[in-house]
Amino acid sequence: MLPEAWMLFNQAILNSIKNFNYQIPEDFSLASLCDSFFVKSAELNFLDDLGSNLKEMLQNIDPSHPEINIFFYHLLGQEVINEISSVVEIANFCNKKKYDSMMPRLKSLLHHFTKNNLFLNGKSIGNPENTNCHIRFLPHKSIWACRDKKKKQILNSNKNLPENTSSLDTLSLYHHNSDKTVDLKKQLLKKRDIFQSLNCNYLIKEINQAINRVDEEIITVNFGFRRITLSTLASVYRKMVKTEDEIFIMPVTEKIFKDNHSVAEYVNCLDFFSVFNRSHAVFDHYGLICSENAQKAFLVGERDTKTFFVGYCSNV
Repeated sequence: MLPEAWMLFNQAILNSIKNFNYQIPEDFSLASLCDSFFVKSAELNFLDDLGSNLKEMLQNIDPSHPEINIFFYHLLGQEVINEISSVVEIANFCNKKKYDSMMPRLKSLLHHFTKNNLFLNGKSIGNPENTNCHIRFLPHKSIWACRDKKKKQILNSNKNLPENTSSLDTLSLYHHNSDKTVDLKKQLLKKRDIFQSLNCNYLIKEINQAINRVDEEIITVNFGFRRITLSTLASVYRKMVKTEDEIFIMPVTEKIFKDNHSVAEYVNCLDFFSVFNRSHAVFDHYGLICSENAQKAFLVGERDTKTFFVGYCSNV
C-alpha cells in the first residue's frame, strides 16, 4: 500500500489534471508548412536530408493532433518558414526561366540560413516509430509499440537535499498546476527588498540567481506540468525512501501499464487528456523513478527529451 500522504497527493494531482482547462493557440497552418517544405522544394531538392526527414515525420503522424501546428511553429519559427518559402519561390522562378547559374547560389544561401537558424536535433526528426521521439503525435494504436522500445536507465546522483528540507514539500513545487513556484518568487522578491535596504550586495546576488531559477521553472511549464531534472528526482527519492540502493528510471511499458493500477490511472488520464477532447497523448514516454526493493516510485513524463514530474505511484 502507498503511504497515506502519497495517496492524498495522488488524488489531488489527478483531480487537478482532470479539471485542467487550457486552450491551444491555432496560429499556424500545417498546410502552409507542407507547401513550403515539400511541395515547392521537392522538385528542386533544396532541403536535402532536412526536407526528407520532415516529410517522413509528417507522413507518419496523426495530422489531427491539436498540438501539431504549434509544435512545428515553435520548432521552426515563422521567420525560418518565411525565408525558406521566399527562396523556394525565387528558385522556382529561376528554374522556369532556365537561369541555371542561380540555382547553386540559392541552394547555398538556403543551406547557410537553415544551418544557422534551425535549432534541430537531426536524430529526433523523422518517422517517430524509427526515432522514438515525438511519438505522442503517432496514431494512438502505434504509441505503445514505441514506448516498449525505451531502455532502463541508471541514475547516478550524488546530490543531497538540505537536512531541513522535506521531500514531499520539495516535490509539491512540481505538482500539476502548482502555484507554489509563484509564491516562492514572491518570498524571494520580499527578501531581496530587505537586503537591498541593507546594501548586502552578496546576498542580493544570491537571491537574484534563485529568482532566475524560479523564472526558468515557470517558463518550462507545459499544460500545467513542470520540468524537473532526473538527478533532482533521484536525490529526493533517495531521501524519501531512505535507501542506498541503485536508483534508476524504469520505462513504463504496456505490460507495466496493464499490471500497475496507480500507473494506469495516471497514464489513462494523460493519454486521453481532456484539453485534447480525450483522444491524444500529452507525453511521448512515461518512466518510474525507483529502486529494486522500495515499494514506492515517482511517475514522470517525457516530452521532446525533457522530463516532467507527474505523480506518486507504487513500484512494479
